[in-house]
Amino acid sequence: ADVDALAAAVAFAPREFHPAERVRWEIGTKEEREAAVAKYNAARPSMYQLYVLGQAAIRDADFEKALDLFRRATNLLPNYPLPWVGVVEGCSARLAEIPRDDPRRAALLTEAFGAVARAVQLGEPPDGIRNEPAFAPLHDDPRFEKALQVPK
Repeated sequence: ADVDALAAAVAFAPREFHPAERVRWEIGTKEEREAAVAKYNAARPSMYQLYVLGQAAIRDADFEKALDLFRRATNLLPNYPLPWVGVVEGCSARLAEIPRDDPRRAALLTEAFGAVARAVQLGEPPDGIRNEPAFAPLHDDPRFEKALQVPK
């Protein structure tokens, strides 16, 4: 006889389902599953989740949102280089769309170079940052090479 594994598990050990289980087993409607995942993520923010959402925002050309997500990721895990590289990417993308005479550029450049320095300090290889095409808007500024210097 065929046994429904999910029904058997629920009968054996009733409990609240984790959002990943709701998605995997398609428990509830799509909207209910999405709401459960959103509630879970809001209660338990993850640096990696914010980083991935930031990357998606970059792909969607929503650079302000991406930068906000990357900044939030650095607050969650400030001693890990990945979110700092995300901040550099967000700043670079934003700089690419802002005219050179726009006063907002100065703050973005300062933030980008600070993020470069922090990522390198935390172990991100300088050549990986230097050779990343997405960071081209930073290459003309001498502060870029200075930020890439590995601290001694």
